[in-house]
Amino acid sequence: MNTSELFGRINDTIMQSLPSDVAWVPYVGMLSIGALGFLLMVKGARFAPTLLAFLLLVGGAIAGRAAAAQFGTPVLPTVGIVAAAAMISGFLLFRMWLSIVVSAFFVLAGLGVYESRVLHEPLSRFQLPEGEVTLPAEGTVVGTTGGPWQVVSERWSFLTSEVPNFQVSVFSIISVLGLAGAIFAAFLPRLSRALWAATTGVLLAGIGLSMLLDRLFPSALEWLMSNNAAAWMGVGVLWVGSVLLNFADIRKPKARISVEPQGEAATA
Repeated sequence: MNTSELFGRINDTIMQSLPSDVAWVPYVGMLSIGALGFLLMVKGARFAPTLLAFLLLVGGAIAGRAAAAQFGTPVLPTVGIVAAAAMISGFLLFRMWLSIVVSAFFVLAGLGVYESRVLHEPLSRFQLPEGEVTLPAEGTVVGTTGGPWQVVSERWSFLTSEVPNFQVSVFSIISVLGLAGAIFAAFLPRLSRALWAATTGVLLAGIGLSMLLDRLFPSALEWLMSNNAAAWMGVGVLWVGSVLLNFADIRKPKARISVEPQGEAATA
């Protein structure tokens, strides 16, 4: 399943689960995701604590809903408590969250390079032993391999047997680049804020735009997917431009040194 098909399946699942009189809600959600992404790309570093707290609020609400379903607690109080705690931690522990996010960016970038350079060929030979797992339709899990985690487990076992020192390499990338990201965030906080804003903004804007294109202009999304190199080059240019724009927006101006004229007699 390619990216275009994935967005199509997600869109279809969302639209089918909603009544016809509120079919406009997903479009508002897609526009909101894209608008938040563009805001982060332009002004995300300046408002990083507030925006990060907002994202943690949303994530806390989702986690609270899942916790209520898991432990059988009242939904609204659980969602409210978890979301509020997450949002407050975003303000009070902003530097810690920024360090965690930047470390995650470093690790994901390293794993991406490792996948493209080393794992791409073995993964092309990987086949699920009992068929392919597909996205659930109408609340039913399709496939016979036990769900996504079973797929991850099968791939991990396959790569461990096929790629020399696979586990050592993965854990080394996670530990070394995770520590490097934490050090980077500690010593370069303003640049770290710019990296966070640009990366998160480009990601959200890309998701919102892709889902809108799939729903309104599917041929345009297909063209982007067929011109993968050009699309990624455009994403890279937007990301670099966003980093520079955000960094310039929060860079402290150099203090001006005023030189007073000397030799003038003081007046009594």
